[in-house]
Amino acid sequence: MAFALEHLGWEEEWMCTIFSDEKVFSTDENGKITLWKTRGTRYAEENIPFRARCGRITLAFWGCMTSRGPRPLVRTTPHMNSEGYIHILSNVMMPYIAETFPGISYVNFVQDNSGVHRARIVQNWLARQPNLRTLNYPAKSPDLNVIENLWVILKESSLLSDFV
Repeated sequence: MAFALEHLGWEEEWMCTIFSDEKVFSTDENGKITLWKTRGTRYAEENIPFRARCGRITLAFWGCMTSRGPRPLVRTTPHMNSEGYIHILSNVMMPYIAETFPGISYVNFVQDNSGVHRARIVQNWLARQPNLRTLNYPAKSPDLNVIENLWVILKESSLLSDFV
């Protein structure tokens, strides 16, 4: 609530804000199966579900968007580390900012609180960027990042088929 109230009067500020996130898409159900069984029947044949593992597809992407629209997605690994994240920020996002917002002194930057984003090396890199102002994003509030809506659109569409 404090984050929303702090930014309630923003209009022009949102026009020069970049929203960033990573997403992993998988055809698997994350291996989660709920199974109720009686005590002592753990290894009974009826309690060992068959799982065909062939054909599973996992794709990971980094994306960003502004009021001017989304930037093309960048394919990443499903387990991105801080060095990989800095590489994307340096070589993809920063040129995109320079191209999209020429002459603007700074751009607001929104990212969630994932471990990769909070890593000291990433925080130090962000602090050295004079034209980026990282917004203090509240914990456990992914719905505030508008890029989450883009992930839903991608998941529900056939747009990801181009990457398979």
